[in-house]
Amino acid sequence: MRFEHPSIVKVKRYFEANGTAYILMPFYPGKALSFYIKKGIQFKPEEVEFIFDFIMQGLDLVHKTGMVHRDIKPDNILLLDSGYPLLLDFGAARQRLGEHSQQMTRVLTPPYAAYEQYITNSNIGSWTDYYGLSATLYECVTGQKVMEVMERFNTLYEGKNDPLVPIAMLAKYKHNERFIQMLINGLQVDQKARPKNYDEWKSRVHGTSKTQYLNW
Repeated sequence: MRFEHPSIVKVKRYFEANGTAYILMPFYPGKALSFYIKKGIQFKPEEVEFIFDFIMQGLDLVHKTGMVHRDIKPDNILLLDSGYPLLLDFGAARQRLGEHSQQMTRVLTPPYAAYEQYITNSNIGSWTDYYGLSATLYECVTGQKVMEVMERFNTLYEGKNDPLVPIAMLAKYKHNERFIQMLINGLQVDQKARPKNYDEWKSRVHGTSKTQYLNW
């Protein structure tokens, strides 16, 4: 299945040879987000918000087909030399919305994996990708990996506050309140508390001014 959006990697064709399946893709000059994170770079507000919006436009098309990426992380987002982000590696995107995870090989990369990816018989969906994207952008903003979701779950289960370190304590720059609130929504441990689609994600913070900032 092909997705026609410049934020989604293109597959020109696929073929079988030597008992193996191959896919042919264009060459994309650029470096993964993980490259810049490892160099200690913290992205500016306008940079990370552009990455978020552009990736989400393409991801929304993917979700509307019933597919889920399931492995969004800094290694799988390429920042092209042109400045545009590109979402890579749809090898894990084999599960349609509403299907049960036990029917597929479990695919996850801590700490970007959502809680439901660790649980048998869980419901994987667009909300799962939203966690991975939010965890990735948390790292772009703060320079540090998000706390693993199972550790957060165990703390919350004990009746304690969420131990996730606030962005304002780690980020070099002050970020837009609306954008930070979108990351908060995407990083909810409970999948039911996360948005189900891009429109819902945006509508939750619709009334927030783009000139305000939140010290979260």
